[in-house]
Amino acid sequence: MHKKTPISRRMFLRSKQSITVGVEFLNWLAKREVDLQNLSQSDLDDWVAGGNTTRLVADRFLNWARRSRLVNTDLKMARHRRGTASRMSLAEQRQANADLSDAEAMDLRDRAAGVLVLVFGQRVEDIVRLTWSDVTITPASVTIRLAGMSLPIPSPFDDL
Repeated sequence: MHKKTPISRRMFLRSKQSITVGVEFLNWLAKREVDLQNLSQSDLDDWVAGGNTTRLVADRFLNWARRSRLVNTDLKMARHRRGTASRMSLAEQRQANADLSDAEAMDLRDRAAGVLVLVFGQRVEDIVRLTWSDVTITPASVTIRLAGMSLPIPSPFDDL
């Protein structure tokens, strides 16, 4: 008899995410009227390109489907890995910050988005979803609503 150990919260959340993304992928295929037997590499590429990196979690479903011979075993999807984004060197960070400070180097919106990424560590996929209703400007402060909370933008970044 095997000793039963409790499932960690992390394991539970990973499994839940795998199931959720797998269901989203199957629903996406159904809307496109593609069944698993006819799934193509082009379909997989469209799935990945059409959303954020969380879509890569579907690789877990795809691996199961390949092992079960429900799809072509040659199909490939990049593996989902957290924290694997390349890091900028200090010199690259300084240059990027200099570019953000130069009003002629890039468009104002791009500069504002760059500040949210470089200075505040926000994800690009979250920034592109922002609307003006997420920004509050008062004579005393500027705040942006991200991840369900208001983030105060200090000077000099509040000018952007």
